[in-house]
Amino acid sequence: MTAWYLSLDVGTTSVKAAAIAEDGREIATARAGYPTQRPFPRWVEHDPSDWWRSTCEAVCALLAHEGVVTEAVRGVGLSGMAATHVLLDEADRVVRPAILWQDTRATDEAAELVERLGADRIRRAFAAELSLTASAQAARMLWLARHEPDRWARTACVLGAKDYLAWRLTGEKASDPTSVSGFASLIDGTLDPAMAEATQTDPARLPPIRAPHEVMGRICRHGAEATGLPAGTPVVTGMMDSWCAMLGSGVRQAGDAFDTAGTAEVVGLAGTRATGLRSAAAIYRLPFLTGVDVIYGVTQCGTDALTWFVERFAPADADARRGRSQGAGGAYAALNERAAAIPPGSEGILFLPYLEGERSPFSDVLARGAFLGVHRRHREAHFARSVLEGVAFSVRHVLEACEHEAEARAERVIVAGGGAGSQLWNRIKADVLGRPLVPTRVRDAGSVGAAVLARAGVDELDLGSAVDTMVAFATPIEPNANDSVRYDTLYDLYREAGTAVANVHAKLANHAAPRGGP
Repeated sequence: MTAWYLSLDVGTTSVKAAAIAEDGREIATARAGYPTQRPFPRWVEHDPSDWWRSTCEAVCALLAHEGVVTEAVRGVGLSGMAATHVLLDEADRVVRPAILWQDTRATDEAAELVERLGADRIRRAFAAELSLTASAQAARMLWLARHEPDRWARTACVLGAKDYLAWRLTGEKASDPTSVSGFASLIDGTLDPAMAEATQTDPARLPPIRAPHEVMGRICRHGAEATGLPAGTPVVTGMMDSWCAMLGSGVRQAGDAFDTAGTAEVVGLAGTRATGLRSAAAIYRLPFLTGVDVIYGVTQCGTDALTWFVERFAPADADARRGRSQGAGGAYAALNERAAAIPPGSEGILFLPYLEGERSPFSDVLARGAFLGVHRRHREAHFARSVLEGVAFSVRHVLEACEHEAEARAERVIVAGGGAGSQLWNRIKADVLGRPLVPTRVRDAGSVGAAVLARAGVDELDLGSAVDTMVAFATPIEPNANDSVRYDTLYDLYREAGTAVANVHAKLANHAAPRGGP
């Protein structure tokens, strides 16, 4: 009977449940989706009850899978989309729909807080350069206090997405420092009273802060009946999805670089501790493993750029979407095959992947995507390849900023996530980055990372040891020297183009849909 850990990841479109063995093998997975509501421009919301319904559905399907023995589960690890917030009242009823990470309604409040508190204090609070954006919890809370005062007055507790699942599973409320960044220290979880005062947030509204691998509770009777999991199974606090993906990518020591190719692309580098940030905006320096900082940035559109292209311009491929793995694999193979026939550089097309603004290495909610160099000879495959190349250029842009902050160069880049299922995309990234790309054995690094947390907490291991025993790698993809030289030139043009069109994009954004809500 194989012992395993349950990984639960609540994401933008679905909850994924995975059974991960003690050696990191993926025994089985199940997924259940839910809708996203966009009731007004810049608003993005979910019904939290959909998360719980989908969690129960996914876990029940997982437990029915051959090879998964319910009684052999050792613990539960949680991962969830960051900057997503659920409000509960004193009776634990949901006050309003959850506000998602993509929601930008609080842009004005974010700018006000930066001006009021000062950029230096914001940098210290968020361990990042100018990182207080509309998705930050502080900005959201101030927006709620001003625009929905009745709902805010009824709010007794604010939970993150994975915290909400933990509460439904255990009956206990808790969070981790990554999920309340800005309000609590990333080092020890202590609250910042100045941030609470500035946002009109009573610290009592925040749940107790626990370490990500701390056992925060056990499956209660209600959770057991709803999911089929054994009552009493330990549940660790968990942390936001990007950090779980770092763990599951094998980030272990200084010099490890990674690219988690998900809906948004998380790119970073582990390094020894330094005095602070010097230049790059929206690059985070976070205490991660003992003696190591992880410096990373998040591009707003990773695999989402390809999803957008397929859904809008390649409907034949989009029709097969139900059967594919998340990211660029599965049913997108046909599109990848056509794009592979196009030479590096897409015969003159350059794509800027700023479809939802940009977060790193610069923060600009008004940035917009663009195809440049379009000629009458170009066809669908040229555009598809340029999308893959544009995202790869964005990955390099973030990685170079991280390397600048760390004053070090990564000799290899670990790649994981849905986008890592595309061999063509991996090849392009290796050539654009000019260094080996190393895929993880299990593509979904976030699931493995959540299981690492569960094993560390339940078995009382340090995180480094748990990573060493649960993460393995596939054969590295070596860069092609000639193609790398060509991509070096195109990358310079990519950087130049992004700067050149920024002012135009800002003006175009002001002519888009109305900004406000009701």
